[in-house]
Amino acid sequence: MTIPLIRYILPKDKELFNMLEKAALNMQASGATLLEYVNSDTVESRNILYTVIEELENKGDDITHLIYQFLDKKLFTPFERADIYRLVSCIDDVVDYIYASAKQIKYYNLDIISPDMIKLSELIKACTDELRTGLIELQNMQKMRDISNCLVRVNSLENSADEIFDKALGKLFSNEKDAIQLIKSKEILASLEMATDKCEEVAGIMESIMIKIN
Repeated sequence: MTIPLIRYILPKDKELFNMLEKAALNMQASGATLLEYVNSDTVESRNILYTVIEELENKGDDITHLIYQFLDKKLFTPFERADIYRLVSCIDDVVDYIYASAKQIKYYNLDIISPDMIKLSELIKACTDELRTGLIELQNMQKMRDISNCLVRVNSLENSADEIFDKALGKLFSNEKDAIQLIKSKEILASLEMATDKCEEVAGIMESIMIKIN
C-alpha cells in the first residue's frame, strides 16, 4: 500500500510526541486508579488512592501547560496546531472528570459505591487503555488500521456507558427515597459518564487528524 506523501513531509517532532505519550500514560493511570478507588474496601485505602488520583490530575495539568508552551514556540507542527490544542485539552478533560468523580465520592461521604458506578469506572479504564495505545501509534502513522480499531472500540465503550448511565438514573429515581442521596449519586454518575464522553471526544479528534493526513 502506498503511503501518502504528506506523511513523509510532516515534521517529526520527538519532543512533542514524548509529551503526548506522557499525557496518554497519565490519563491511562488515572483510569486504572479510579477503578481501584471504587473497588476499595476501606476508607484508608480509598483515601490513599484518592491522593494518587489528585496527584495525577495535577501532573496532567503540568503536562498540558508544557505542551501549550511548546506549541507557542514552534513554527511547524506534525499535525494542525488547532487539532493538537484540542487533543491535549480533551485528554486533560478526561483526567479532570476522573478526578471530579473521585472527589465527589470522597466529599459526599458515599458509603456504598453502586455497581453502576463500578461499571462506568471499568468502561473509563477500558477507554483510557485504548486511547493510550492509539495515541502512541499516532506518532508514526504506520498502523492506521490498529489506530482505527482503537477508536472504534472507544466509541463502542462510550455507547455502553450511555446505556448504563440511563438505566442507572432510571433505577435511582425509582428506588432512592432519600432526596440528598439521590442528588449525590446522580452527580457522581454524571461525572463518570462525562469522562467517557470526553474519551470519545479524544477519539474523534484523533480520527480527524488521521483523515487529514491520510
